[in-house]
Amino acid sequence: MQAALALGSRAALLAFVSNFTISTSARPAGPTIGPMDRPASKRSVTAGGRFPNPRSAPRYLVTALADVFEPTSRKHVTGWTSTVGDAGCHIRAGDSFAIGTIVQLRIEQEGRAFETWARVASATPQEGMGLAFFDTAQSQRDLLKTWMNRARAIGES
Repeated sequence: MQAALALGSRAALLAFVSNFTISTSARPAGPTIGPMDRPASKRSVTAGGRFPNPRSAPRYLVTALADVFEPTSRKHVTGWTSTVGDAGCHIRAGDSFAIGTIVQLRIEQEGRAFETWARVASATPQEGMGLAFFDTAQSQRDLLKTWMNRARAIGES
């Protein structure tokens, strides 16, 4: 897969993406219960307290140059990382890709580069996008861990 990342070819991307399947199962028939149909909770709820944190790992403040590349259209979006974690990051950029787009990510900091494949998990026009990493080489995960440990140490001091 690292060879495909380096080549950035359409054929390599299509070969990689074809390994995944998408379920298209139909919704079950019958009435559905919406949020307004449920009985009110008797316990007090704080703002945002009803919803679990969707992140699987903590994120750290890491500011670094980021290049996000979509191989099929050959479009680049350049921005800055704002937060970085084991499973993903947020890129501040004036442009973004659509949610679900598969991209190649390169983050540069202090002369070193982290490279991986990612999926656009969230996108906000004129603000940036959240990326979920996948197929990341161990050497790249180690580099990312170094950056996060440094950010954690700075945050604790």
